[in-house]
Amino acid sequence: MLRTFTFQENPYIGVFMRASDNLALVPPVVREEDRAMVGEVLKVPVITSTIGNANIIGSLMACNSNGWVASNIITSPEFQHLARYMNLTILRERNNALGNVILASDTRALISPFLSKQSERIIGDILDVEVLRGTIAGQDNVGMSAVITGKGLLCHPKITDEEKTVLDDFFGMRSSIGTVNFGIPLIGAGLCANSHGALVGGKTTGVELNRIEHALDLI
Repeated sequence: MLRTFTFQENPYIGVFMRASDNLALVPPVVREEDRAMVGEVLKVPVITSTIGNANIIGSLMACNSNGWVASNIITSPEFQHLARYMNLTILRERNNALGNVILASDTRALISPFLSKQSERIIGDILDVEVLRGTIAGQDNVGMSAVITGKGLLCHPKITDEEKTVLDDFFGMRSSIGTVNFGIPLIGAGLCANSHGALVGGKTTGVELNRIEHALDLI
């Protein structure tokens, strides 16, 4: 299932939401009826929290079905609340926007070349994945330059042939390219998806929706 969604008139919903195949996390300000819709589309329980008292949890967390990593700005009450629902750890990196720099499936994770070796080890352990450093479209913000699920991989339209070959081989699936929100190439900023469904920003066009449906096998 694929649905459009706008968060408080903002179509960049991937900045505010994060989901795995068994859980979705949204800010507390999301209305109850919208939380129900998120759960229906992604077919997972939906919980609410902020990270560091901020609503941009999609940028501040990365996850797969095995675990979640949170920015070090997370507060103790937030951590204690979320740890009741997920296998959670904190990455102590200068770059707090972990969702921007980690692209994870349930078996592999592509990370920014600028993350520390210690963070690389922690990501591999908590997400139970093989880890590779790399870029997409020459950018290190790989978590926003692509979206991956167990069924598909959608990437920034300016991904190079070399990067595409590396990603296809590493993740074991053929990637597609596309945009969201009327031509925005940072896929992850406007799309929240898992293997069951996807939510995309409300400015996304019909052509873009069609590409997303096919890339993530949501037909």
